[in-house]
Amino acid sequence: VQYLEALEEKGYIQKFSKVRGIRITEEKVGNFFPIPLLGNADCGSPLSYAEDRAEDYINVSEKFLKGNPQEYFFVKASGTSMNKEGIHDGDFVLARKNDAPDNGKNVVAVINGLGTIKKLHKSGSSFRLMPSSTDTKHKPIFLHLSDNILICGQVERVFN
Repeated sequence: VQYLEALEEKGYIQKFSKVRGIRITEEKVGNFFPIPLLGNADCGSPLSYAEDRAEDYINVSEKFLKGNPQEYFFVKASGTSMNKEGIHDGDFVLARKNDAPDNGKNVVAVINGLGTIKKLHKSGSSFRLMPSSTDTKHKPIFLHLSDNILICGQVERVFN
């Protein structure tokens, strides 16, 4: 078990919760790490999202990562609700796993299995996911802490 943990920490394998759930990742190449692309996250209405199934891997320089590469994932932005934040349709959004980001941070969230990118605002037992767009058609999503929502990560960088 400790050998598998060491291999995962170095980025050579990825473990899943399934029995014998191990996948060999691409070998580290120079100063680059393969970061999983988990699918689309909408900048508008939430889209289908699956955290445990990487669609592909994108090599990223270690200079863009702070800490363990296993803490990072990519989603592809779709829509216009975050264009004031520099997140545009088709951009690749690098996020760091974080289920308790600070207020006002841009996050990747999953609501009832659907992924979205929004700005997080917490207040007591409720919070809202706010668009940041030049288009006024985008509206906030108001949620209670007991709602079926998962904050997957905080947006760290946008590649277009």
